[in-house]
Amino acid sequence: MSHLSSVKTCLTELNILEYSLIALDIKWYRESWASISLPQKEGPDFGFVWNGDEYELMGDFSQWKQPW
Repeated sequence: MSHLSSVKTCLTELNILEYSLIALDIKWYRESWASISLPQKEGPDFGFVWNGDEYELMGDFSQWKQPW
């Protein structure tokens, strides 16, 4: 069963989020449902979504398949 969860961050500027992902060599792309999506080879993608104050990492964390 899928359960969507979110993790709040202190990231408030999209360009800083993009720069951080690039610096960490994390693959990402722009998506319509999220400002930034993090693809996974297996399972659903995760995304950073603007909540009006900061970017939140959204996804089904039981499906997290990343080393980071």
